[in-house]
Amino acid sequence: MIIPAGSFGLLDGTPAAQQALARFRESLAPGGRLVLDIDPPQLIAGPEPLRHWRRESFLWTLQVMDAWYDSAANQTTRLLRYEKWQVGELIMTELQWFRLQHWSLREFEGLLAGAGFTDIGVTADHRDDRRPGPDSDIWTFHATRP
Repeated sequence: MIIPAGSFGLLDGTPAAQQALARFRESLAPGGRLVLDIDPPQLIAGPEPLRHWRRESFLWTLQVMDAWYDSAANQTTRLLRYEKWQVGELIMTELQWFRLQHWSLREFEGLLAGAGFTDIGVTADHRDDRRPGPDSDIWTFHATRP
C-alpha cells in the first residue's frame, strides 16, 4: 500500500492518524508493506511567493495569505487564496484553510509500531540511500505487517 505526497498529513491529529494506520495494517496481508510519505516539520520562514499556472485559456494564481504554527497540536495552518483569470479579468476567487499535521521521526515510528507494524524504516527525498536530515523535503516510511 502506498500513500504518496505527504497526503497523510491532512489527517487532523494523532487519534485520526492512529485509526488510519490501524486500518491500513488490517487491510494488508501478512508480509504486506506500507510505504507512506510525510512532510517534515518546517519553520515558517516568511511570505511565500505567488504561484501561478496556465490551464486552457485561464491563468490560475495561488497566494498564501497567512500561515502559523500551533506547537501544542504540532500543526501548520495556512489561508490560501486561489484566483482564476481570463484575458486579464478576474473571474473567481476562492479561500481555503489548509492544515497539515506534523510528527517527529520518532513520534511517527511510534505510531507505526503502535499500529502493529514491524521492520520500520525511513528514507528521505524518495532516495533509498538518503537518511532524513535538516534539509529533507519529504520522509518516506516503510513498514511491514507481521
